Amino acid sequence: MKKVSMLFTSITGVVLLALATPTFAADKDEVTLSGTAKCAKCALKETAKCQTVIEAEKDGKPVKYYVANNDVAKKFMRTFAKTPRR
Repeated sequence: MKKVSMLFTSITGVVLLALATPTFAADKDEVTLSGTAKCAKCALKETAKCQTVIEAEKDGKPVKYYVANNDVAKKFMRTFAKTPRR
């Protein structure tokens, strides 16, 4: 009886661990945006600090995607600072 109880507990633990492990579906899905890259501060006058924004259209309506403010985005921003580029 002790062995059956221990086996059942072990199997239950493994199943619960498998269900609790997060899946990273967002890392697997890539999305391509096409639109106009602008500075949120200089071009759009929406923020106090410079930040890359991509203006695109979704279902015929304008949408603004704010890019994470990291080293890659800052380097990219230097290519279009004060002048929006497509």
